[in-house]
Amino acid sequence: MNRHSILFKVNIIFAVAVAAVLVIAVAVTMIADRAEQHRLFERMRGVMHVIPPPLWNVAPEQLDALAESHGLEVVRGDEKRRVLATAEQLRARGDDRRFAPRLRLLEAEDVRYLYYRDPLAEGLFRERAEPAELASLLPLLLGAVVVLLSILYYTVRKSLAPIQELRQQIRAFGEGNLVVPQENGRRDEISVLYREFYKSAMKIRSLTEARRLFLRNIMHELNTPVAKGRLVAAMVEDANQPILENIFDRLDLLIRELANVEKISSGNYRLKTGHYRVIEIVDHAKDLLFLDDGIDCAVTTETITCDFEMMALAFKNLMDNSLKYGHEPAIAMEEGRIHFSSAGAPLEHGLEHYTEAFVKGQEEGSGGFGLGLYIVNEILRRQGFGLRYTYGEGRNDFIIEKRETAATDQKEA
Repeated sequence: MNRHSILFKVNIIFAVAVAAVLVIAVAVTMIADRAEQHRLFERMRGVMHVIPPPLWNVAPEQLDALAESHGLEVVRGDEKRRVLATAEQLRARGDDRRFAPRLRLLEAEDVRYLYYRDPLAEGLFRERAEPAELASLLPLLLGAVVVLLSILYYTVRKSLAPIQELRQQIRAFGEGNLVVPQENGRRDEISVLYREFYKSAMKIRSLTEARRLFLRNIMHELNTPVAKGRLVAAMVEDANQPILENIFDRLDLLIRELANVEKISSGNYRLKTGHYRVIEIVDHAKDLLFLDDGIDCAVTTETITCDFEMMALAFKNLMDNSLKYGHEPAIAMEEGRIHFSSAGAPLEHGLEHYTEAFVKGQEEGSGGFGLGLYIVNEILRRQGFGLRYTYGEGRNDFIIEKRETAATDQKEA
């Protein structure tokens, strides 16, 4: 069990409580036993102060009456001999030092006796009735406390049970699934939290569905006129044809990039990871750019573990940036890091500025929508990679690397 969990701490608390109850019970038993012994000695002292031991055999009737007045009974004859032969000595001294060497506390068959003996007299006494003391009630009290703690422990564990179910439902909700909650009727804080989570989850799901439906309708409504416009532009034969085709191509690219942003940022896309050669991902990225050549690629047999389609989209955007905002683009891989570099002026702002949505590069007229590096960063983040930027010797260098490697480099820096 996790030692940081609430259930573990509850178990520890109740275990300590039970142990404390047992320790207190033992301590109370010992204190009560000592008090009982002291009480018996005090009774005997009262008898001995009124009738000294040398007179016990002279006045037995007076001794019986006096012992009875102190709650004691004189034991004689066969019973006396039997008790003295089988009794276990519990204590051999009292509070009064004058009688301590001669007075002993004995126990036989769960009955306690006081025995006095000196050269002049002896006597054996026992209590006339069993006293209703705390020691006799202690087992009942201990049992009641243990039962009460057990009931309380069961109640607390039952109240904490929804935490496990809530954890499973939160995990399922994070994966896109939502199970309708069953009302348990309880009113404790955890049950209230359980219900509030489902209320919030239902609202989030409603908003997500509305957003998805809105984007789907927008994409459909935009794709239809763009497709018609591209068809019309292809049929126009004048000087404006290239301009029209460029406009509709840009609109089509914007729609596809918006679709990719929605797919990645919503978290609905399930990664299909595998082990792929980097050169194959580069070739697929070139196909997405309708690019035959123009990029110097020094990658050969190196491999990475990733989602092929998503990583190709990230490569495509980095290659597209190299072509739009620089010249002499190149791709290389060194020590597990993939470098996308190009000659040109350095970035005016930090990389974080350009990984925000709808932030364009340095050249406003270069044809971008400001989504390229945002999409790249989101794709890499979801697959455990990081994006880093350096500039040196007149070249911009965007580096893809595993997050562990990036963290190590930052510490060393």
